[in-house]
Amino acid sequence: MPPPGEAPGVWYRRRDYVGFYRRLLIVGVDSLVVFMVCVPCGSLAALEILPGVLTLMWFMLAWGYLGVLGAHSATLGYLIANARIVTLYGERPSVWRMSFRLALWCFGPFNPHIDLAWVLGDPQWRSLRDKMAGTYVISREARPAGLGPTRLYYLLFLGFHLPYLEVSAPQPR
Repeated sequence: MPPPGEAPGVWYRRRDYVGFYRRLLIVGVDSLVVFMVCVPCGSLAALEILPGVLTLMWFMLAWGYLGVLGAHSATLGYLIANARIVTLYGERPSVWRMSFRLALWCFGPFNPHIDLAWVLGDPQWRSLRDKMAGTYVISREARPAGLGPTRLYYLLFLGFHLPYLEVSAPQPR
Protein backbone atom coordinates (compact mmCIF):
# COMPACT_ATOMS: atom_id res chain seq x y z
CA MET A 1 0.00 0.00 0.00
CA PRO A 2 1.53 3.32 -1.02
CA PRO A 3 1.88 6.14 1.52
CA PRO A 4 -1.05 8.58 1.84
CA GLY A 5 -1.34 10.97 -1.08
CA GLU A 6 1.09 8.99 -3.27
CA ALA A 7 -1.44 7.03 -5.32
CA PRO A 8 -5.07 7.92 -5.88
CA GLY A 9 -7.65 5.59 -4.42
CA VAL A 10 -11.04 4.75 -5.85
CA TRP A 11 -14.40 5.78 -4.48
CA TYR A 12 -17.83 4.37 -5.17
CA ARG A 13 -21.35 5.74 -5.20
CA ARG A 14 -23.21 5.41 -1.91
CA ARG A 15 -25.60 2.82 -3.34
CA ASP A 16 -22.62 0.57 -4.20
CA TYR A 17 -21.56 0.08 -0.56
CA VAL A 18 -23.08 -2.87 1.29
CA GLY A 19 -25.27 -1.71 4.15
CA PHE A 20 -26.05 -3.03 7.59
CA TYR A 21 -28.60 -5.76 6.76
CA ARG A 22 -26.55 -7.30 3.96
CA ARG A 23 -23.55 -7.31 6.30
CA LEU A 24 -25.64 -9.10 8.91
CA LEU A 25 -26.55 -11.67 6.25
CA ILE A 26 -22.85 -12.12 5.36
CA VAL A 27 -21.79 -12.51 9.00
CA GLY A 28 -24.67 -14.89 9.74
CA VAL A 29 -24.05 -17.18 6.75
CA ASP A 30 -20.26 -17.23 7.21
CA SER A 31 -20.60 -17.88 10.96
CA LEU A 32 -22.94 -20.76 10.21
CA VAL A 33 -20.50 -22.23 7.68
CA VAL A 34 -17.56 -21.95 10.08
CA PHE A 35 -19.64 -23.48 12.87
CA MET A 36 -20.85 -26.35 10.66
CA VAL A 37 -17.29 -27.14 9.54
CA CYS A 38 -15.47 -26.66 12.85
CA VAL A 39 -17.85 -28.50 15.17
CA PRO A 40 -17.96 -31.84 13.30
CA CYS A 41 -14.22 -31.76 12.62
CA GLY A 42 -13.57 -30.85 16.24
CA SER A 43 -15.88 -33.56 17.53
CA LEU A 44 -14.08 -36.20 15.52
CA ALA A 45 -10.65 -34.93 16.46
CA ALA A 46 -11.47 -34.37 20.15
CA LEU A 47 -11.26 -38.08 20.78
CA GLU A 48 -7.54 -38.15 20.11
CA ILE A 49 -6.22 -34.55 20.20
CA LEU A 50 -5.39 -32.27 23.11
CA PRO A 51 -7.80 -29.33 23.67
CA GLY A 52 -5.14 -26.73 22.78
CA VAL A 53 -4.50 -28.43 19.47
CA LEU A 54 -8.25 -28.60 18.86
CA THR A 55 -8.59 -24.84 19.40
CA LEU A 56 -5.68 -24.22 17.03
CA MET A 57 -7.36 -26.44 14.45
CA TRP A 58 -10.59 -24.43 14.75
CA PHE A 59 -8.70 -21.18 14.24
CA MET A 60 -6.91 -22.61 11.20
CA LEU A 61 -10.17 -23.79 9.63
CA ALA A 62 -11.83 -20.42 10.26
CA TRP A 63 -8.78 -18.58 8.92
CA GLY A 64 -8.67 -20.79 5.83
CA TYR A 65 -12.32 -20.05 5.09
CA LEU A 66 -12.53 -16.37 6.05
CA GLY A 67 -8.96 -15.27 5.33
CA VAL A 68 -7.59 -17.35 2.48
CA LEU A 69 -10.82 -18.15 0.63
CA GLY A 70 -12.09 -14.62 1.27
CA ALA A 71 -8.97 -13.18 -0.39
CA HIS A 72 -8.92 -15.49 -3.40
CA SER A 73 -12.59 -15.69 -4.30
CA ALA A 74 -15.58 -15.17 -2.01
CA THR A 75 -17.09 -16.87 0.97
CA LEU A 76 -20.63 -18.25 0.81
CA GLY A 77 -21.93 -15.22 2.75
CA TYR A 78 -20.53 -12.80 0.17
CA LEU A 79 -21.89 -14.88 -2.71
CA ILE A 80 -25.41 -14.97 -1.22
CA ALA A 81 -25.33 -11.23 -0.43
CA ASN A 82 -23.95 -10.43 -3.90
CA ALA A 83 -21.02 -8.56 -2.35
CA ARG A 84 -17.25 -8.43 -2.57
CA ILE A 85 -14.33 -6.90 -0.70
CA VAL A 86 -11.88 -4.53 -2.38
CA THR A 87 -9.01 -2.38 -1.16
CA LEU A 88 -8.98 1.41 -1.28
CA TYR A 89 -7.33 1.06 -4.68
CA GLY A 90 -10.06 -1.17 -6.14
CA GLU A 91 -7.98 -4.36 -6.01
CA ARG A 92 -8.72 -7.73 -4.49
CA PRO A 93 -7.33 -7.80 -0.93
CA SER A 94 -4.33 -9.97 -0.11
CA VAL A 95 -4.42 -12.90 2.29
CA TRP A 96 -2.47 -10.76 4.77
CA ARG A 97 -5.07 -7.96 4.61
CA MET A 98 -7.97 -10.42 5.03
CA SER A 99 -6.14 -12.11 7.91
CA PHE A 100 -5.62 -8.73 9.58
CA ARG A 101 -9.31 -7.94 9.07
CA LEU A 102 -10.27 -11.24 10.72
CA ALA A 103 -7.77 -10.74 13.56
CA LEU A 104 -9.38 -7.40 14.45
CA TRP A 105 -12.56 -9.30 15.33
CA CYS A 106 -10.87 -12.23 17.04
CA PHE A 107 -8.28 -10.39 19.12
CA GLY A 108 -9.56 -6.82 19.36
CA PRO A 109 -9.78 -3.95 19.86
CA PHE A 110 -13.20 -4.26 18.20
CA ASN A 111 -15.89 -6.79 18.91
CA PRO A 112 -18.39 -7.78 16.21
CA HIS A 113 -21.30 -5.89 17.79
CA ILE A 114 -19.53 -2.52 17.95
CA ASP A 115 -18.00 -3.11 14.54
CA LEU A 116 -21.36 -3.77 12.88
CA ALA A 117 -23.08 -0.93 14.76
CA TRP A 118 -20.42 1.46 13.44
CA VAL A 119 -21.65 0.78 9.89
CA LEU A 120 -24.94 2.54 10.63
CA GLY A 121 -23.24 5.90 11.14
CA ASP A 122 -20.51 5.76 8.52
CA PRO A 123 -21.15 7.60 5.21
CA GLN A 124 -19.40 4.82 3.25
CA TRP A 125 -20.97 2.02 5.32
CA ARG A 126 -17.45 0.99 6.41
CA SER A 127 -17.02 -0.94 9.63
CA LEU A 128 -14.17 -0.20 12.02
CA ARG A 129 -12.20 -3.18 10.79
CA ASP A 130 -12.74 -2.07 7.18
CA LYS A 131 -11.22 1.29 8.07
CA MET A 132 -8.23 -0.32 9.80
CA ALA A 133 -7.67 -2.91 7.05
CA GLY A 134 -8.17 -0.44 4.18
CA THR A 135 -11.10 -2.27 2.60
CA TYR A 136 -14.59 -1.60 1.28
CA VAL A 137 -17.47 -4.07 1.15
CA ILE A 138 -19.32 -3.28 -2.06
CA SER A 139 -21.89 -4.86 -4.35
CA ARG A 140 -20.46 -7.41 -6.74
CA GLU A 141 -21.40 -5.35 -9.81
CA ALA A 142 -20.14 -2.01 -8.40
CA ARG A 143 -17.62 -0.09 -10.47
CA PRO A 144 -15.45 2.80 -9.25
CA ALA A 145 -17.12 6.18 -9.66
CA GLY A 146 -13.80 8.00 -9.72
CA LEU A 147 -10.37 8.54 -8.26
CA GLY A 148 -9.50 10.62 -5.24
CA PRO A 149 -6.54 11.33 -3.00
CA THR A 150 -5.92 9.04 -0.03
CA ARG A 151 -5.69 10.85 3.28
CA LEU A 152 -4.54 9.69 6.68
CA TYR A 153 -7.02 10.10 9.53
CA TYR A 154 -6.96 9.11 13.18
CA LEU A 155 -9.79 7.50 15.06
CA LEU A 156 -9.91 7.82 18.84
CA PHE A 157 -11.46 4.57 20.08
CA LEU A 158 -11.31 3.28 23.67
CA GLY A 159 -8.19 5.31 24.35
CA PHE A 160 -6.41 4.14 21.20
CA HIS A 161 -5.37 6.52 18.42
CA LEU A 162 -5.93 4.32 15.38
CA PRO A 163 -4.63 5.53 11.99
CA TYR A 164 -6.54 4.68 8.84
CA LEU A 165 -6.59 5.78 5.22
CA GLU A 166 -9.63 7.10 3.46
CA VAL A 167 -10.24 8.12 -0.13
CA SER A 168 -11.64 11.63 -0.49
CA ALA A 169 -14.41 11.85 -3.05
CA PRO A 170 -15.14 15.23 -4.62
CA GLN A 171 -17.82 17.19 -2.77
CA PRO A 172 -20.91 18.28 -4.73
CA ARG A 173 -21.23 22.03 -5.17
